[in-house]
Amino acid sequence: MWRVAGPSEYLAITGGSIKDVKLAKKAWIWPTQKCVEFCISPVNYAIEMQAMSADKVPFFIHAVFTIGPRITDHESLLLYAKLFASHVKSSCHVKELVQRLIKGQTCVIAPSMTTEYISNEVLKKLQLELNQFGLVIYNVNLVDAKAKMKMVETKVTGTEKIIKNQKQTELAKANAHVAYVRDDQLEDLPRVANQRKSSEGLVSKDRHPVELESD
Repeated sequence: MWRVAGPSEYLAITGGSIKDVKLAKKAWIWPTQKCVEFCISPVNYAIEMQAMSADKVPFFIHAVFTIGPRITDHESLLLYAKLFASHVKSSCHVKELVQRLIKGQTCVIAPSMTTEYISNEVLKKLQLELNQFGLVIYNVNLVDAKAKMKMVETKVTGTEKIIKNQKQTELAKANAHVAYVRDDQLEDLPRVANQRKSSEGLVSKDRHPVELESD
C-alpha cells in the first residue's frame, strides 16, 4: 500500500526487513510492515498544579510549555518516531509522558520558585529528560504565581482597610451627632428649669385663698 505523509508529518515504518524504525515522507508499506503517521509540529502543554513554597505557603503554578521534536536532527527524529512506532493511537501516550516529565521537574523546583529560576533550572533539567525522546523545549510562558498571590493579598488587604475606615468614619459621625444632641439638650436645661419655676409661681398665686370682705 502506498502511503504519503502530510506536510507536517512523517511516516514511522517498522517490520519486514527494517531492523529498527525507518523515517519517510512517502513509501510502499508491505503486508509484513507497520506504518504510523506522526506530526512533528510543536505542541503546547499547559500545567496547573499546587505546590508548597520554602516557607510552607501553598500556591498555584500555571505554565505553558511549547515542546516538539528536533526537526533538523535525524537522530532526534528517530528517537521521537520510536514513541509512535509501537502505538496505533499515536499522540495520547506521548502527551501523557511529556506532561509527567514537566510536572515531575516542576515539583522539584517549586519550593524556591521564581521566574528566573524556572527559566534556568527547570528548563535545564527538563531538557535532559526530553533529550532521550528527541524532544526540545521551544518556549515557556510562566505565570509568577507567588507574585500574583501577593498582589491578590495586597488588594484584599487594601479593600478591608477601606471598609474598616468607612465604618470608623460612620461611627465617628454617629458619635458626633449624639454628642451634639446631648450638648444641645444640656444647654436647654437652665431655660427649661426657669420656665418650670415661672409656671410653678403662677400656679401658687392662683391657689392663694381669697379673703372675703366682712360686712
